[in-house]
Amino acid sequence: MLRRGERMYGADLSVLSWNLLAQDCTSSILGAQRYCHVPREDLAWSNRCLRIVEELLSADADVLCLQELNFADELSIRSPLEAAGYVGLMQKKDDPKHPTGNATFWKSSKLSCASPAVHRSRVLTVLLQDEKKRERCVAVANCHLEGNPRESLARVKQLQSTLKQLQQLRHQAVIVIGDFNCELQTSACASYLAFGFVIPGVIEWGKECPAPAAQVPGHGYVLSSAYPNDGTDFTFTIRPNLCLMLDQLWHTHDSLQLVARRGIFADASQRDFILAHGWPSAINPSDHLPIGATFNWAEKLVDLNPAPKMEELEVEDPQAEAELLLANTEAQRSEWDAATNLPELPKRQKPSPEQLAVLACLKTRKERLLAELPEEAQLILKRVAELQKKAKKAAANAATSDAGIAASAEKAKKAPANAAPQCRRWGSEAESSTKRDNGPPAQPEAPIVGDEVDPTMPAP
Repeated sequence: MLRRGERMYGADLSVLSWNLLAQDCTSSILGAQRYCHVPREDLAWSNRCLRIVEELLSADADVLCLQELNFADELSIRSPLEAAGYVGLMQKKDDPKHPTGNATFWKSSKLSCASPAVHRSRVLTVLLQDEKKRERCVAVANCHLEGNPRESLARVKQLQSTLKQLQQLRHQAVIVIGDFNCELQTSACASYLAFGFVIPGVIEWGKECPAPAAQVPGHGYVLSSAYPNDGTDFTFTIRPNLCLMLDQLWHTHDSLQLVARRGIFADASQRDFILAHGWPSAINPSDHLPIGATFNWAEKLVDLNPAPKMEELEVEDPQAEAELLLANTEAQRSEWDAATNLPELPKRQKPSPEQLAVLACLKTRKERLLAELPEEAQLILKRVAELQKKAKKAAANAATSDAGIAASAEKAKKAPANAAPQCRRWGSEAESSTKRDNGPPAQPEAPIVGDEVDPTMPAP
């Protein structure tokens, strides 16, 4: 085991993860109540930042995965790391209500980014390639999963969508790491990563997980936790009576062989101090402790989840998925948009020679762009084209449906007011006799307009 405070060396790859405790969380009204036991100077970002950087640099890990980093404070972390030889990415978020995100840094002397990063609301995934042995490529999923204790299903779905996204990228290993907001010892997420699916009846936060969690599609990887799930360790606490192992590190053990995991505490006295006083403190600048491990690559490597054919991938919202993929290929987006912006062609007519020339030029332009890109980027852009085609077709079908509904409504308005309604003819003599004996049948109640089903909405 690597002692906290020691350099993480002696292996092919080292990874460290740490939830930094966003400064916004300490300065809010809730934060003032939650961290009222902490001296104000120990909550100040100027002091906490220095301790955070000192810990990160002393660990000297090849990959650093950080959670709860305020966008406003990114530079104070990035600058000293870049001076030490790291490069990295900050998660992209456009929602001002969420001022924090994940950040992943790696040593530029050992690793390079092999494909555009995948930015999701709760996970930042980066594909990192070994600079000396290019056949080694690891997908690092930096997670900060849903924090509501009751949302176990949401957390599993966040993992499922992340691992599904990797099917489009060639890689030989996977690391899933970060703040999972659920315990390693027993949770839906731990079950999903360990077994490939959520075992029915698994307990999380003292309650059985909802049945739909067991129906989330599996991921197909063979993963192991770098830390034991015996309940002896903990990485999160505010006060001594709440100690939880929320931070987790999972890896594909066939391709990444665990050499050593990083000790959570420097020694027994530090553990005792934390249990007595809680976090943050002068010796720990966050309410989480960092986790990490070192790995050696296996001698024989195979591609994990090679990219499937584009037509085999199905999504609920093609346009939204296309926008997401384009967001991950920013360097090529403007050229792709220009090459795929087809002119409006006349319907049921042969295009003019000028229009055919424009189409040929755009086709050549698109083929040239694809030829200049690496295979992973080609797959992404081809997938975008397929999704945009599906979205356009869906929009056309919706427009046709709306036109039909409008025509039916207009026809109904023009119908004569005294027109006889079309009724079902009851053919049996017995029924006719009964109706004559009991008087005329009751007229059906008029439909309530406000309760009518919108014909444009899908059936429940």
